[in-house]
Amino acid sequence: EIRRIVNDIAGKLVNIVEPTVTEKRIKALIQGTKIYIPESVTDIGVGAFNYCTGLTRFNIPSGVTVLNSDTFGRLNSMTAPIIIPPSVNTINAYCFNSTTKTICFDFRQHTSIPTLKSTNAFNNSGNWKIVVPDALYNDWIGATNWATYKSRIVKASEFVEPTNE
Repeated sequence: EIRRIVNDIAGKLVNIVEPTVTEKRIKALIQGTKIYIPESVTDIGVGAFNYCTGLTRFNIPSGVTVLNSDTFGRLNSMTAPIIIPPSVNTINAYCFNSTTKTICFDFRQHTSIPTLKSTNAFNNSGNWKIVVPDALYNDWIGATNWATYKSRIVKASEFVEPTNE
């Protein structure tokens, strides 16, 4: 049986325990500002978090290999860094569409460059950065479709996270 636990206490943390997270299930559950997706989840469906405008923090489980279209689109309140686990090897079009307040997309744990299926995967405005391992920086800025974001890609050793002052 699929278990879903919604906890309005302690920052309105949402906990979903099921093998796949889909758009309908997520949108029915997200009322708070944070979501915890268990490590057992291996696929996050197309548009799963699209328009969850109050969401400020989430995790991508280490078993997820593909980030689908519009999965994290229009997260207008998302200010925390978005950590992309090294298991992610493909990012599809509009995956992070209009996440305008995001500080960074963090790829520091990666040992290889994920396939970026489209130049519009990070179709955003704002001052966000793509943080990559120093050893992969030169390859990353020249990789197919990643070159579009050359001005936003920074070495991990050179990235300074803004402070909330």
